[in-house]
Amino acid sequence: MQHSNTGSGAAKVTDVLLTMASIGPPMVFVCNYSLGHKLFGRNSEDRQRLLSAPRIMLPDDPYGKDWQAYVAECLRVSNGIITVEPVELAAELYRCTFGIKRLAVQLLALAYVECRIAGRQWVDLFDITRAYRSAAYTVSAMEVEELQLLALGGRKKKTNRDLQCPFDLPVAMRANVVNFARADRHERVIATVYESAMTEKERAIMNDIRPPSLETSKSSRPRVRAPVVTLSADEQANAFLEFIETVAPQKPKKPK
Repeated sequence: MQHSNTGSGAAKVTDVLLTMASIGPPMVFVCNYSLGHKLFGRNSEDRQRLLSAPRIMLPDDPYGKDWQAYVAECLRVSNGIITVEPVELAAELYRCTFGIKRLAVQLLALAYVECRIAGRQWVDLFDITRAYRSAAYTVSAMEVEELQLLALGGRKKKTNRDLQCPFDLPVAMRANVVNFARADRHERVIATVYESAMTEKERAIMNDIRPPSLETSKSSRPRVRAPVVTLSADEQANAFLEFIETVAPQKPKKPK
């Protein structure tokens, strides 16, 4: 219902919800932020009937058991393709998806594409980073960065209201997400300052220290030799005759 056109769409949604509520049994409905903003634009009596007792579902706590269990399940179904430690993968996935599981699935699929392009069959952290910067993930990355800015207390934009919760959230409900975003931002600032302070020689040393999997190409893969087939004596003789027939006889040289 949230995909209805603006204006009459909100009225249609309100009519449907109020009709269902008037049937008698207690009614529960689920809406996203976009539909929530539409309902907040209705009359006061409609808002009181529909939005007076909300139950807000926030992204998983980045340090909570639910997110850790979800990442562990992603590792299990990958059947060993993802070679990242669970703690590192949980932090990197949350950093790149803001805890949205739909984006986590998309990012891991793109990371597998990146590892195959690099000539490998396993996914590491660098593949996830390249997938985050890929063209296919650009729209999602923009939304994740906007959510991180909102978590850090950035100015809200009217154009991205679908990413903003229409209800005022208590500080306790968003403390863990804010702490994770702030800690991640602090680490990135320190890494940027440290790298910018390096000399050319120090940067060259750091490039040598970095894992070689970053630039692994298809040409670096070891070639698999075909197994040698054992032939019988007759098969060897036939193969030799076929080879002789394919070789053109040499022309005799002219006498000097």
